[in-house]
Amino acid sequence: MERHSKQHNNGNGGRGLKNYLRSLFGAFAFVLLIVLLIRYSLTVFLVLLAIPLIIVLMLIAVIYFKFRKIKKNIEEQLSQAGADPLSQSQQTRKKVKCKIRDNE
Repeated sequence: MERHSKQHNNGNGGRGLKNYLRSLFGAFAFVLLIVLLIRYSLTVFLVLLAIPLIIVLMLIAVIYFKFRKIKKNIEEQLSQAGADPLSQSQQTRKKVKCKIRDNE
């Protein structure tokens, strides 16, 4: 019985309150969207929904291109240092293939 009461007494480090507030905020946002849909026309609702969607898509695009640029810079630095990652992996594959042939 004590173990059962400890689990309900926020034994998980305060995550219960955080999850509760998150779900409460989600429910509030859902009710607000429904009220806006009923109160105003569908176009206003869609515009309000589209603005955050556009912002999120722009952020994803910016992050993607930044990571791609960073990856390209790293590959250039490796190739300048004489350690081309593709050639290393190809050399490793050749070694593995040779070992397989030797074992046969």
